[in-house]
Amino acid sequence: MLELPEGWREQLPEEVRNSGVLDDVKSIDQMATMIVNARKLQSQQISIPGEDVASEKREAFLLDLQKKIPDLVYVGEGADMNHIYDRMGRPKEPTEYELPDIPDPLKDNFAHLTDKAHELGVTKGQMKGLSESILKDFEDNTAKQRSYMEDIKKGIETEFGEAADEKLINAAEFARKVGFDDKLVKAIEEGSVGAGNIKALDKLMEGFRNSGPRIGDDHGGNDLDRLTPEQAEMKINEIHNNKEHPYWDGSSPAHNAAVKKMVELTRAADAGKKKTETEEFRDALLGR
Repeated sequence: MLELPEGWREQLPEEVRNSGVLDDVKSIDQMATMIVNARKLQSQQISIPGEDVASEKREAFLLDLQKKIPDLVYVGEGADMNHIYDRMGRPKEPTEYELPDIPDPLKDNFAHLTDKAHELGVTKGQMKGLSESILKDFEDNTAKQRSYMEDIKKGIETEFGEAADEKLINAAEFARKVGFDDKLVKAIEEGSVGAGNIKALDKLMEGFRNSGPRIGDDHGGNDLDRLTPEQAEMKINEIHNNKEHPYWDGSSPAHNAAVKKMVELTRAADAGKKKTETEEFRDALLGR
């Protein structure tokens, strides 16, 4: 050990000599050790930037600080958010989120959701809670929809009784023939369109089953031309049963018009009847 010469501190500047740091130094070895340790400590220190320092230097300081103190969590300007997300519990990859059983209709949605959640730093625990909440809402809405559909089907069964299944099959087949899209045809077949719509389809089918005028036809405004064969037959019977009708009174000024009306009604009623071979032969000769 190298001893320091007597009176060595007297040769130092006053502020150093009186600082008290050198009070325990008795040898050159001790002084050398003190200097080395001070240099080591200085290399580990980080200079805190002042309020007027440039933003680039402030960000460099923050990055250096997080490297030297990994447990530090800083969320201000320049913070490494990925480091923070990972420390909070975000998995390394989106596929590592622990999800409950996902129904098929939601699988694509959840694939996008986990990617976005990972990007935003959502933790495993948070993702589990969000998933359970989303699935609960989905199950509740599905149950409500199922109950609603059951009520619609019950309404059809109440309306049509034992003929309900046949009604739905016929209505779906008709819808397919006239060009309804597959989804709507399936809805009709399953009875999810309601009794009112099935009734409306019934009327459309009735119009297509006979050879009389159909919805949308334009016949120049003559009301009789818009009658189905069944409706024309009913009006003929009304005239036959009303002996006070001008049709039965040859002296009535309205007699000729009534006869003309009867001819038109008869023609409309005959449109729905199957022709005999004699009638078909006659119409062929006349070019009808």
